[in-house]
Amino acid sequence: MAAVTTSIFPLSALRSMVSNRHLIWQLARRDVLVRYRGSMIGIAWSFVTPLLMLGIYTFFFTVIFKSHWIIGGATRGSFATAMFVGLIIYGAFSECASRAPQLIVANANYVKKIIFPLDVLSVASVMASLFHALIGLIVYICFMLVFVGSIPSTLLFFPLILAPLAVISVATSWVLGALGVYVRDIGQTVGVLLMVMLYTSPIFFPMTSVPEKFRAYLNFNPLTFLIEQARAVLLWGDVPDFHGLLSYMLKALIFAAIAFALFQKTRRGFADVL
Repeated sequence: MAAVTTSIFPLSALRSMVSNRHLIWQLARRDVLVRYRGSMIGIAWSFVTPLLMLGIYTFFFTVIFKSHWIIGGATRGSFATAMFVGLIIYGAFSECASRAPQLIVANANYVKKIIFPLDVLSVASVMASLFHALIGLIVYICFMLVFVGSIPSTLLFFPLILAPLAVISVATSWVLGALGVYVRDIGQTVGVLLMVMLYTSPIFFPMTSVPEKFRAYLNFNPLTFLIEQARAVLLWGDVPDFHGLLSYMLKALIFAAIAFALFQKTRRGFADVL
């Protein structure tokens, strides 16, 4: 394990991730395995759960409700698959954010160890969440191949959407992890905010169905753009908005730099509080 730095500069975060990459991998791997330890089918649940979700969505929204994803008055595809793609993005972020307030508190033994790089706990948590997102993606691909017979070639652009999602997830985890040490009620607040984000992002509806005067408010939700881009490349076969993704990534990196500085500043008092 590399030496720990308390520098607040963004490059220090990058150096920490690179030098502690093996530790991050081990923590993320343990996070995934511990979640399913003791269950009868183990890690297979990570495949079974999204498969059941997609099957249930397809049955209810396609067979019973006969719903379709309507954009501009035209049917663009199955309501179930459109919703499932949106939930892949939301699920990855919400899993990180909901666990973040307890991330440092639950690992108080690491706080006492001066040589332990606490900032990598958030990175490992995000990696574990992205693992489940990728499992959901694999389930979606298999579903499309079996029932549709093909998948859009634009699927190859999906990593461009996961990259900024990972950045904002790590940044959010740093902020909430630090606040969670000092303000224990932050966990309940995050739960409410995540519910608000769920219903104000275009998961259950297309943006075109929202009146023009309200769309600007929905765009304040950081997941709105990423969900729309994920559907573009996974469902519609459209090329992503490269300019929009670049702009989003730059903003995400600025947020991450601020979040890292906040985490490094506050970590000095973790041991006293815990």
